[in-house]
Amino acid sequence: MPAESGLAKALYGQSQVVAMLTQAQNHLAAAYLFDGPEGVGKAYAARLWASELLCRAHPEGASAREALLRRIHEGNHPDLRILRPRDEGAGNLSVEVVRGQVVEVAARAPFESAHCFFILEDVDRALPQRYPEAANALLKTLEEPKPGVHFILTASRPDMLLSTLRSRCRCLRFAALDRGSAARILAEKLEDDVSKDSQDLALTISGGAIAAALTLCQGELLPMLLAETDACFNQLHTHAPQAHIGELAGRIHESGHSVLWLQLLQRLYRDAWRRKLDVEMGGAVVATPPALESLIARLLAYPLATLLDSAQQIESALHELSTSTQARLVMEVLLGELRRSVQSQTSTSR
Repeated sequence: MPAESGLAKALYGQSQVVAMLTQAQNHLAAAYLFDGPEGVGKAYAARLWASELLCRAHPEGASAREALLRRIHEGNHPDLRILRPRDEGAGNLSVEVVRGQVVEVAARAPFESAHCFFILEDVDRALPQRYPEAANALLKTLEEPKPGVHFILTASRPDMLLSTLRSRCRCLRFAALDRGSAARILAEKLEDDVSKDSQDLALTISGGAIAAALTLCQGELLPMLLAETDACFNQLHTHAPQAHIGELAGRIHESGHSVLWLQLLQRLYRDAWRRKLDVEMGGAVVATPPALESLIARLLAYPLATLLDSAQQIESALHELSTSTQARLVMEVLLGELRRSVQSQTSTSR
């Protein structure tokens, strides 16, 4: 199977990227940076492309290719190495990890194939500019790798990388998925027992990011996030004590889904702002999933400026979560700001 065929079938909505990767396969650069929105298939494309190129170097037949792909899938091929952010803290990799698992290995590679690929996923978290030591340790290897050694970095926020790191990579920009492509991918990856309404709601909250949408469709996560949002609005509207706000922030943080909840909250504030603006301007009101209607209705009492300010505060909190090791504190500060907005609006309206 030609590499371009496999890429084209697997990467919906990324025809430009597929064309560039197909063209590049005969003249590989030392380093690539796949950047674009979260959940559009950057890491998947990196693994798929590297796998195809490794198989291309071993044209022994279908059975040999199948065995090679199995080794790659199981993580047992020495010429395909994948590094991800740490699970704890801000996620940044240490200098020791970069030197020991990348730089020193790259100096001896390739091992079995004509090429060796290092895939560094989410480098905006793994090698952010606020922790430059590890990224600096990689620069010389990126610039002057051994023949046959190639790097594929993925990032949703390339602005958080050192400029010297970005400048050593050939950049490929992944587009945001259109709703149809996102819905198709999600439906193919899910079990049949997930309703169409739940899939639509997950895609709406995630903004079309497939990984986040898949997470949202697991178990009772969607109902839990909606219930916590309703509880949040109750506490903001009734001027609940700060201790109650802290308890809510703690529950969300301990669930492990702070980012998804903030994405939901941001979507509600933005949709309420758009709907209120559409009504005032006499435009058509954009439809939203039924499960969000009652929550949006509670926000329509606020003026446009309050809704927009709140959405921007949530955006800032999402950015803080991507770099902070104090996730619960970020949540508490945000909820305090939202509560002050509610109190300010209540005082003004009296």
